[in-house]
Amino acid sequence: MTSTLKGVQKVDLPSELAPPDLSWACLDRFMPMNMLVDDHGLIRHVGPTLAKVLPERDVIGQPFQNAFDLRRPRRIRSIDDISKQAAVRLSVRLRDAYATQLIGFATCMNGGTLVLINFSFGISVVDAVARYGLAGSDFAPTDLTLELLYLVEAKSAAQRASAQTSTKLLGQKEEAMARAGSDALTGLANRGRSCPERGGAHPFGRDPRRRHGRPGWRR
Repeated sequence: MTSTLKGVQKVDLPSELAPPDLSWACLDRFMPMNMLVDDHGLIRHVGPTLAKVLPERDVIGQPFQNAFDLRRPRRIRSIDDISKQAAVRLSVRLRDAYATQLIGFATCMNGGTLVLINFSFGISVVDAVARYGLAGSDFAPTDLTLELLYLVEAKSAAQRASAQTSTKLLGQKEEAMARAGSDALTGLANRGRSCPERGGAHPFGRDPRRRHGRPGWRR
């Protein structure tokens, strides 16, 4: 049975159709920062990218709160609180030297006995990439993180080019001023740069005491 909404054809699937059975390899490809935690709060599976940033490499079987500081929502104190809800958005910090912030979305599986969490770096992704040595292949192909990294790199390149241009123009200006104030043949300062108190020409090319071509009165 089908129905149409704004020109898009929607297929009503049979209610008895079972959800797809994904392997861990497939899940890790789609969500490389996923984590599976049981109802006792123990970590049972970690995605490849998340494994690179965790403070301990071997976290399987370890308590969730050994690796993460659960910050929000404040009503959530443990994995057991999450397992009592269908889905919840999380904010955590890694228990490492950087206290890197992660955002996550958790949902229950197997009648609440397992919790699947998919994490993201959010706005801290640029620092995280440099901090943990991550590359584009560490993120899902559809993740907007790749586009964000390209934009940041393009902005940095433009800023470097602008700084180099400004430095070059400043150097050219100083060089032009030096050439204008010295003799091209000898390299000595010309008369326009000599000191008036020593009897040389005024730096502006004439004595300000002269008025209408007449010498000013000297005291």
